[in-house]
Amino acid sequence: RVGLTQGFQERLYGYVVLESTTSNSFMLNTNNFKRVLTHEIGHSLGLEHSSNNASEPDAILKAATMYYTTASGSAGATIQAYDVDRIQFGYPVTNTPPYAVKRVIRAVARASSGAALPVALGINRFQLRAYDRQGTALTPALVTGSSAKFSISGNTLVYAATDFLTGSLLSDAQIIGGSNYGTAIVQFSDGVNLSPEVRYNVVEIAGDGTPSDGLGDNWMNTYFGSNTVGATGSNRHPDSDPDGDGLSNRVEFYLNTNPNSAASGPVKPVYNHSTRQMTWTPLPFATYWIESSSDLGTWSLRGTSTLYATSGSLSKTFSGITPTKEFYRLVTGP
Repeated sequence: RVGLTQGFQERLYGYVVLESTTSNSFMLNTNNFKRVLTHEIGHSLGLEHSSNNASEPDAILKAATMYYTTASGSAGATIQAYDVDRIQFGYPVTNTPPYAVKRVIRAVARASSGAALPVALGINRFQLRAYDRQGTALTPALVTGSSAKFSISGNTLVYAATDFLTGSLLSDAQIIGGSNYGTAIVQFSDGVNLSPEVRYNVVEIAGDGTPSDGLGDNWMNTYFGSNTVGATGSNRHPDSDPDGDGLSNRVEFYLNTNPNSAASGPVKPVYNHSTRQMTWTPLPFATYWIESSSDLGTWSLRGTSTLYATSGSLSKTFSGITPTKEFYRLVTGP
């Protein structure tokens, strides 16, 4: 919740272990067993005891399934007013918390004096987008512990690279293990709920000896044989798309894909009409925003996803009333 610095946290699974002996008369009682099991499931969902006071004067706290002890002859697998209130607080249905996925970002540092780096998305500037099921406008904020090199301007995360200070692209194993050159920790607020903390890890600080284009020298030399800034319209210009795949050189640099091969960039999603599920094979570590539209004009965010592995697939199942007509698309980039 807003005001609680940890915000909501994703809970993917929980374990319940009941250790007892068959000679335990208390647990051999069916209602007692159900009550204890329900209590422990509450803990696995994140609930604490309603009270640890043996002389608890508050009737609501003492009657709760989450009270610290269970009396013999209890009502079995029932939940009381306190339990319902805490579950609804921790797992809201009508106003769900915002959600975003952790991201890796490639920064650029000037490797020579002269022109400044361009002010553009993908050049030390990255979109801050999170998903809110209610469609509420979200406000991002940096969390304590973020690198001092980061700041937020509106819905853009800005990284202040140090001239002549570079770092090579980390290996996939290092990225998966969490290694980085700096981290921004961001939370999104809908005015009531805070998202989980989202990490933006810098996995490369590419040196740019011709900083007016903002494209790293190593990447330029690998794919174009030169780091010379390309003229407008040439294959080497940052806004050009030499392989015609719809991704500019600037986006291809950000995604670490081959600007001369249309097969290396955009993914090809597959949609199953019967299950309303879209599946795709993503680029490792790339962030995807899933959007929908009824007219191909106005698009709404329906989810966000990323694959923190070197291979695998991602999917999105669309719920709710099946519309007469709806279009879906995947968006990626800085």
